[in-house]
Amino acid sequence: MFSLFTLGLDLLWRLAALDFLSLVAAGAFAIGVAHLAGHRVGAADDLRLRASRHHGKQAERQQ
Repeated sequence: MFSLFTLGLDLLWRLAALDFLSLVAAGAFAIGVAHLAGHRVGAADDLRLRASRHHGKQAERQQ
């Protein structure tokens, strides 16, 4: 039979493991959000670059 001390240590160990897993999950979520945000910023930069090239070609045609 387990003593009260052993049960307390087991409970603390399980809580620490759950806390660690929640930290890992939160970190993975934050990295994923930052990764997606980076893609969005990159896509917006690409659109701006394409638009500026398009306007540059129009200006060349008008001259």
